[in-house]
Amino acid sequence: MLEHWSEDRYWTEAAERFAELRRQGTSKLVLDLESIESQVFSGDSPAYRAMEALASVREHEGSEGYKGAPRVVLALLMLLSELGQLPRKEKPMSKIIYVLTNEAMPGLVKIGLTTDSVESRVSSLSATSGIPLPFECHFAAEVPEHISLDKVEKTLHKLFAEYRVNPKREFFKIEPEKAVLALSLGNFKEVTPGKVDVDPVEAQALEKAKEQRRSRINLSALGIQAGAELVLSRDENVKATVLEGGKVDYKGQSMSLSAAALKALQEMGYKSTSVSGSDYWMYEGELLDERRVRLESDKFESPSQG
Repeated sequence: MLEHWSEDRYWTEAAERFAELRRQGTSKLVLDLESIESQVFSGDSPAYRAMEALASVREHEGSEGYKGAPRVVLALLMLLSELGQLPRKEKPMSKIIYVLTNEAMPGLVKIGLTTDSVESRVSSLSATSGIPLPFECHFAAEVPEHISLDKVEKTLHKLFAEYRVNPKREFFKIEPEKAVLALSLGNFKEVTPGKVDVDPVEAQALEKAKEQRRSRINLSALGIQAGAELVLSRDENVKATVLEGGKVDYKGQSMSLSAAALKALQEMGYKSTSVSGSDYWMYEGELLDERRVRLESDKFESPSQG
């Protein structure tokens, strides 16, 4: 058998032999024919363009111009093969700082980092049997390559050190928007995912818990009457006016707190797909959920009248 197809005198003979060997099922000579085939017959490959150039030589110089064609193409393929073996520069891993919440842990947020996807991290944390409800990503940001992810995380942890529940855990007793505000000072790209896939039963339990929390937000009970102005935590130039019945007027539309917050966030370019309005709307410099917790705490701690 021919030791190498480039030993054929003419390109046409080499091509015919190549085709015949392929029909016979031969997969290798000296080079892998499948690799050669993918290079030679790919219209965008350098080898294909070289063949086109050689065809041009034949057109202008006649059949003799094809004599060196197989060896030229072979040399090019060998060079491409060598280049393919060179170490490739790996794409830098994503560096993400995240803020997670959990309906089973009201008033707490988890601030952490990951070099994996946020969805994978949330799923991993939620799979722990000691967690009654899945975590949700309130906000996530990609940290630029030149900035230390560990440094960003440690800075946030120091900033909220007095609110840290346990020095060995990443949980803080703060409103999630305060962590977002701190992150907004950096030049970070938001990568907050939409809903993370969870078990349908757990998803149903989560939605039920969220609905119960929403029902506790009574604007009137919070001392917020119709006509009062609410501002969005992410941009205090974004405002909504309180209407009767717990609705708000946002850009001429009567909406729930959550619907108005979601619409405002998406207009600003955030990727949120589901939000709780009390986590985003503020009154007199205080988030609604924060105000509710404070007032409920004050009521509980007040001496009973008797």
